[in-house]
Amino acid sequence: MDGFDLYSAAGLNSLEAAVWISIGLLLLAGAKKAAVNSSRKDLVALSVLFAAFGLSDVAEVYSGAWWRPWWLLLWKALNAAGLLYFAGKLYLAEKAEKKRIDRRACSRGNRLRP
Repeated sequence: MDGFDLYSAAGLNSLEAAVWISIGLLLLAGAKKAAVNSSRKDLVALSVLFAAFGLSDVAEVYSGAWWRPWWLLLWKALNAAGLLYFAGKLYLAEKAEKKRIDRRACSRGNRLRP
């Protein structure tokens, strides 16, 4: 039987592509509900990155490897760099928010202890 085998490399890449594209669509739906315009822009950019990552997995199904042809490797590397950029941006935003909360607590006389 020459059917589709989910447990083959091509089958798992197809499943992975569906997951990344679904995450992209969910983020796009969340972008419509975002209250702050900058958050909306970040969510749209992230949704495009996740969808593009999923489409690169579709290309990988047909090429047979993530490093071949060269443009597929470049595509995946650029997607990974974009995702790392947004992870760093989120980390810095969370760190700034924690510092802001700590300063507010200290100004009220409530010292936070580690």
